[in-house]
Amino acid sequence: MRPPDLDVRIVQAWREAKTGIPLFRKTSCGVTYGWQLPDYNGHLGVPELCDICPPGQVARCAAALRPPTDEEFRAALDSFGFAPDTPFAVEDGHVLTGKLGEQRRYALQHLLGYQMWEVEHPHVHAAHGRALEGYELTAAEQAALDSARDRLAAAVREEDD
Repeated sequence: MRPPDLDVRIVQAWREAKTGIPLFRKTSCGVTYGWQLPDYNGHLGVPELCDICPPGQVARCAAALRPPTDEEFRAALDSFGFAPDTPFAVEDGHVLTGKLGEQRRYALQHLLGYQMWEVEHPHVHAAHGRALEGYELTAAEQAALDSARDRLAAAVREEDD
């Protein structure tokens, strides 16, 4: 069974059960709900993840979600000793990065509480956080990835001007 189909089945069963117990698609969402904190991964920047979250948690996350400024992002790179010339573009709901790799991306994401999307590890709608092994991008997904790469390249060019 494909992951999106499994997700639909699980959410449907949860809704039908009417247990009153929240269901979360991401572990960090459940953990932060338990601690009554906003999600430290900025998952609200990926709306399809949050459609089942309790309204109070969505409000908590929304109140905390804000994009980092360019200066804050550079300071975060510096605080971890990451390359200061790391390409990035702050976009709606996420920061598009390049050449960081997954582990460095996670560190920045947790520090800033905002999604970091590594251009070489695409975020595909409804496959967020899932390995894309054996997954073929649709023409639209490939076009979106190509566009992201172009935006990142343009952001780097603008910075160099």
